[in-house]
Amino acid sequence: MLLNALSRFKPCPLLVGILVLFLNIWLIPLSMAAAKLKPLTIQEVISINFGVLVAEDGICTMSSGGVLSGSNGQTCSGVQTPAQFTVGGSNNRNVIIGVTSGSASGVTFNPVVDGPSLITLSGGGSIDVLVIGDLVVSNAAQGAIQVPYTFSVNYE
Repeated sequence: MLLNALSRFKPCPLLVGILVLFLNIWLIPLSMAAAKLKPLTIQEVISINFGVLVAEDGICTMSSGGVLSGSNGQTCSGVQTPAQFTVGGSNNRNVIIGVTSGSASGVTFNPVVDGPSLITLSGGGSIDVLVIGDLVVSNAAQGAIQVPYTFSVNYE
């Protein structure tokens, strides 16, 4: 008897139309909310500079403020320049800052964000970020060496 009743059931076209309209109402606000975010911008204002190092194997560490210290055989010292990036985007939104190591000619740079890696873009949606880190020297070639690394920013 239940099968007989179900076989006579025919979907109502009006009900289907209402369901589609209901789904569209929920999808549009979500896509509109995402469209309100400004694209993120990154500008390198100052390149990181460890100065002149001797070609000794070891580690040269740059701490906050650009202060250098050597270990494991490296004798770097003094004050050099942290990298500075200006990050722009939507005001009062959180961003996650990431840095990735790179190496060239016997030198590996392990960058670190000097401060928190989760930052709120305030002051009109812009903030300055400093990058410091360690240079690991191992059988490095003499001369000027440019070591690539990655600085990335994403909305939280």
